[in-house]
Amino acid sequence: MCLISDRHGGLIKAVREGPDFVSPHGVHRYCLRHVCSNFNSSIKNVVLKNLYWQAGSKYQLRKFNRIMEEIKKQDAKAFAYLDQINKEKWTASHDGGWRCGILTTNMSECINGVLKGARRLPVSALVEITLERIVHYFHVRAIKGQKNVTKQPTVDGFRMQDVHILATKSC
Repeated sequence: MCLISDRHGGLIKAVREGPDFVSPHGVHRYCLRHVCSNFNSSIKNVVLKNLYWQAGSKYQLRKFNRIMEEIKKQDAKAFAYLDQINKEKWTASHDGGWRCGILTTNMSECINGVLKGARRLPVSALVEITLERIVHYFHVRAIKGQKNVTKQPTVDGFRMQDVHILATKSC
């Protein structure tokens, strides 16, 4: 299991001291958006913040290293700030695959929004209301999606027609 959070001291302590949340059963990673925000508060440079985001989201080590070298060239202090944070915690390239492509806490923030007002309910009621709200969420979006569907062929539809025409000509 991979827990992605901000770097709040209480969370870090709880994860560090929790006997059930240790490797190989669980790992703690930092939300790239939160760490990027903290970086921007310290460094206050939008270009470096964008480079930092790029570095953290790269899966290939060579791409990560190339961006980190660019950060180092532009600002040694910014590089030192990033270098002191355990790369395993904030980068996709050093993660070991635990994140499964998830770099931020956006998913949990979304679920928190869905469950607003229901957190103090008994577990059975919480499960029921969660199901109802998620079904409603997807139902509303399905209706909106249906309204956006047109009968006209898309660009891909035109391409498929061209491929079909070429295929029939060559037979």
